[in-house]
Parts: sequence; structure tokens; C-alpha cells
Amino acid sequence: MASVGNPGNATIVLKRAPLVKDARSGQFIRDWANAERFTIPGCSVQAFPLAEKLNYEVNDNREFARSSIRVYASADSVVPEPTDRVEYRGREYELFGYAAEWLDLEENLDHIAYVCRIRGG
Repeated sequence: MASVGNPGNATIVLKRAPLVKDARSGQFIRDWANAERFTIPGCSVQAFPLAEKLNYEVNDNREFARSSIRVYASADSVVPEPTDRVEYRGREYELFGYAAEWLDLEENLDHIAYVCRIRGG
């Protein structure tokens, strides 16, 4: 049986936007204005520095900042998809990759961890 203990005391909001067809371009895009929202209490949110290779970006004349966080959520919480976003403390982060399932010594799901990043400027 999975552990359902809370890794921490933080609350995040996971946002999942449906794909809609853009009337102008005909392309499918995410409709963030109508995103489904999942409030996930009991998380631990920690600063998580990414390697410089993962932060590489060519912007010669532009100032910007980028940072990342790692979220630890209980085993019974909603598992994010790579296209989801996370709201935490007034900021909106994008998921960076897939969520990882952490197992206990008996191979039961203990908690879920994922990295999110934000870019501004």
C-alpha cells in the first residue's frame, strides 16, 4: 500500500490546460485561460539549481533570470504531465520533464517528485 504521508507543509496548484485549435493558425495550442486546477497540499518545495547546460540560451542583448524548484508531493496526489504548470507563492512555473515516482524499500509508491522552472525578463 502506498504511503500517503505529507512530505511538507507547502500548497501548490497544478494547472492542466486543454488543447484547442487556434482559429487563426489552425494549430493546436494550450488554453491556459480554461486550465483545470488541482490544489495539492502537503508538499515540500525546495530550490533546485539546474546545470548550466540545461540553462543555455542565446540572448545576447537581453537580460533575464531563470530559476527552478523541486516539488515533493504525497503518493496520492495528482501526477503532473510534462505540459502542466505549477503555481507556487505567486509565481507560475513550467514542468521540466516527467515526474519521478519514489518507492520505499518494499517497492511501494512513497512520494512523487518533479522539477519546475521559471524564466523572466
